[in-house]
Amino acid sequence: MDTSKLLALVKNKQQALARHGRTVKLKPGANRVVLLPSWRGADEQFWREFGQHYIKDATDTVQAIYVCSHRTDNVPCEVCNELAAASKLVDDATRETLEKAKANQVFLLNVLLPDSEQPNSPQILEVSTTVFNGLLQIVGSWGEKAFQMELLINRDGKGLNTKYTVLPSPNPANVPADALTKLQNLDEFVKQASDEGKRRALISVKTVAGLIAAPAGSDAPRAPAAAALPAASTVVSAPAAAFPQSPVAAAAAPAAAATSTVDLDAELDDLLK
Repeated sequence: MDTSKLLALVKNKQQALARHGRTVKLKPGANRVVLLPSWRGADEQFWREFGQHYIKDATDTVQAIYVCSHRTDNVPCEVCNELAAASKLVDDATRETLEKAKANQVFLLNVLLPDSEQPNSPQILEVSTTVFNGLLQIVGSWGEKAFQMELLINRDGKGLNTKYTVLPSPNPANVPADALTKLQNLDEFVKQASDEGKRRALISVKTVAGLIAAPAGSDAPRAPAAAALPAASTVVSAPAAAFPQSPVAAAAAPAAAATSTVDLDAELDDLLK
């Protein structure tokens, strides 16, 4: 055995696994966030679209997790198609279970989290469409200065009742010189598709739908009727008067009133409970 080749192989595999590590999410309460620029160098796009299918059985146990190519790359997704086809062949209770396997649209960002255990290391923050729209409002008002100050994102509630407030902060961002050399490659992170993963996801959809027998050693039952979901709450995403006015807004008009949007993105961690 060639020891040097073995170690090189192990190192490459470790790096590949690190690229496909876990994202971080906003914790309840106040979150200090520092936006980082694009991992692509001169490219201005600092975010990456992403989505995953969490396919669960009637006991709410995850049977398969697979990337949604529609949410991630805006191309047809075989798992989405399988879910749609299966939903036409089952009863209402099972249809509700399959509905939970649809992928939510989320956005990935390179950020620094000053209050985390790794405040000076870029981390991949996963946010819902509502939070992402709030961040876009701030970047649209402040331009590149939005990357030079801390942002405050407050999270209250759970699931569809979660309320977010996205605000600029008067505190300047503390970005170590080497942080920009350690940006996570989000294009690499979302490349999680595989033939085996897709096969497992498609079989899991059919099994949960009761269209095929569960694989040997599995006793996954069909999905029961799901409880009604609570009504969605209003989500606020706008600068506050107590925070500095953006240069764009100051030149054009007084700060706009807070805008309200509805958060229809269920938190993935709540779905897994």
